[in-house]
Amino acid sequence: MIVAMIPAYMGEVKSDGANHHLYFSYPTPVATNMVPANFTAYSMQIPPPYETATIVNITKQQDENFSAIASVPSTSSTIIAASMSSPQQQQQQQQQERQQQQQQQQQQQQQQQQQQRLQQRRSVVLADEEARKKYRERRDKNNLAAKKSRSNRREREKMMQRKVDELEKENEALRAQLAIYTQQLDYARKEYERQLSLSYTAQQQGMLLRDNNPTNLIPTTQPPPILYPSFSQQTVT
Repeated sequence: MIVAMIPAYMGEVKSDGANHHLYFSYPTPVATNMVPANFTAYSMQIPPPYETATIVNITKQQDENFSAIASVPSTSSTIIAASMSSPQQQQQQQQQERQQQQQQQQQQQQQQQQQQRLQQRRSVVLADEEARKKYRERRDKNNLAAKKSRSNRREREKMMQRKVDELEKENEALRAQLAIYTQQLDYARKEYERQLSLSYTAQQQGMLLRDNNPTNLIPTTQPPPILYPSFSQQTVT
């Protein structure tokens, strides 16, 4: 039976040009006269399960072969496409690697720039703090020197004021003493003038008496002594 079925199936066998595998494009219907119900010559009956199983197995095998053979060209085309697209993929990978390297370099440059900016800011901050510190030190020194100068000036002013007060007191005392001396001098001058006037008057009177005296005697009297004022010791407090 199998020998009789093969020529019928061979008419439907096809082959593709690339692969030398045979496959059935579609299941071939089985003619009813090809599979008799029984063999009369041998008095042998084929059980229906065997016939059904054989046809089912052949159909399954055809489907499997068809699916396997049909899948081969797609696999080969995939391999060819992969082989054809491998340079492009390599270029893409190289471009991606270059882009990644560029990104890494840019990131490194950005990090370096950030570090440089941070260092510059730190240096600026340190310089500013140092300048502020020096300014505060100079300001404190100047304030201390100005405070000492003001204190010394006040002390000098106080000392000079005390000296001025003392000198004014001494001046007042000297003025008072000078006034006393002036009064004494005026008194002495007046007294001296009075004495001179008295002596002159007495002398004139004596000369008149001598002229009038008949004996014309020369008077032997001496003129009175000139009295000088005596200055008393006075202290001024």
